[in-house]
Amino acid sequence: MSGLKFKHPATKYHDLAMEFADSAFMLRIMKLNDKAQAVSHYASELEARAAYNSEGYALTQSVLYRSAAWLAYGGGDSQKAIELAQLGLEVKDAPEEIREELREVLEVAEGG
Repeated sequence: MSGLKFKHPATKYHDLAMEFADSAFMLRIMKLNDKAQAVSHYASELEARAAYNSEGYALTQSVLYRSAAWLAYGGGDSQKAIELAQLGLEVKDAPEEIREELREVLEVAEGG
């Protein structure tokens, strides 16, 4: 079985999310904002799944929630961004730097 490597489900979701986030970025450059928003929304859903699947890894989980929240905001879903940022703030032992960034996306998504 050499050559086969196990990937944690969170890693698979995260990798896919980043591919979609890259695509959304390229679509924005091409001024295809509606398509970019839809792709960013999908990337957020994948990143949120990665966060859900990384329970027990505070740093990883909080970073994934932060990323998912920003992707949701970029996808035009402020409410989802708020929910994801709040979930990230609930992660026990999340680093203060990540907590600050989660509070930032929360404030932006709330319109503040």
